[in-house]
Amino acid sequence: MDQSDNLDYNINFLTGINWFLVSNYRQAIDFFLIAIVETDPSDEHYSIYQSYAGLSSVLMHQLGGLHHCYHSFDVSLSIKPEIHLNLACAEFMSGHRKLGIQIIDKIDGLNLSSRNSKETLAFFDLVGKREKDAKGLLKRNKLTHKFIGRIFRKRKDVSIERIEAFIKETTKNRYKNTMINFQSQPH
Repeated sequence: MDQSDNLDYNINFLTGINWFLVSNYRQAIDFFLIAIVETDPSDEHYSIYQSYAGLSSVLMHQLGGLHHCYHSFDVSLSIKPEIHLNLACAEFMSGHRKLGIQIIDKIDGLNLSSRNSKETLAFFDLVGKREKDAKGLLKRNKLTHKFIGRIFRKRKDVSIERIEAFIKETTKNRYKNTMINFQSQPH
């Protein structure tokens, strides 16, 4: 079952997503935190809720937001590309390009769903990560190869606004069906 079709998310998380998508991060955090408190830590969505709370805090330039993203990354019992992507974006918004790319590199090459693969590739396109050398001829373990790589890399200066727009669009696409069903339910 596609995650976007899954209706077992905490209602407060979905309300937080609504606020997140309209850039009201203070309200989003409040709802994400309620969802975290109401959810058992062993629930499959618990770390996702934490991830969005941390990402919203980073977008508000609050101290501890990045730590919250890492906590969700650490407590996740399985690999969740969504959490990796949120953490990578939080690292970029915090000025840590290299760490952001390293986080996504951990899931690059795994057997991801089509949607998660597209999100990962879109992230790499946005930030200008170099393609892997399939034959291993230009590994970065030699000084000359590092120098050549620096000359030819596609480094892009990515604004916080572009990262923010990317993560919102990704979130909107990821939860589109769930949000439609959520908004059509009588409350």
